[in-house]
Amino acid sequence: MTNSVPEQLAKYVAQLVQGTHEITSVTIQPKRTWAGLRDKEIEDCLEMSIQGTCRAIEAKLKEKNNAD
Repeated sequence: MTNSVPEQLAKYVAQLVQGTHEITSVTIQPKRTWAGLRDKEIEDCLEMSIQGTCRAIEAKLKEKNNAD
């Protein structure tokens, strides 16, 4: 696998090797392709104040990338 192991998982594995933890299961999520904004979506966001623009951009990116 070409993905690097997150530091937390690496520490957990080290604890397993030392016998201080028992492993039950590990799930690795696949990387997703990033969805950016189209020009029209950016223009829609720019019709507000600076803070409103930033919030609108953030909301649109979360919507497009299904982030919580």
